[in-house]
Amino acid sequence: MSEVVFRTQGGTYKYPGGRDSFALRSPEFQICASDTIAIVGPSGGGKSTLLRIMSGSLPTKDFLFQA
Repeated sequence: MSEVVFRTQGGTYKYPGGRDSFALRSPEFQICASDTIAIVGPSGGGKSTLLRIMSGSLPTKDFLFQA
């Protein structure tokens, strides 16, 4: 089994002044060193928001990340 290099647990994100719906709601996953991943989903499904949060360019206090 490979070493876990990234893990997230729970959290929600709603853009300030945005729609009433959440951009992300409780994504939970882990990425291991040997993993190849793809982030897929429909338009407006939160893919770009997730990547912005993961990269730190979209600050949030509601997510727990372990890297």
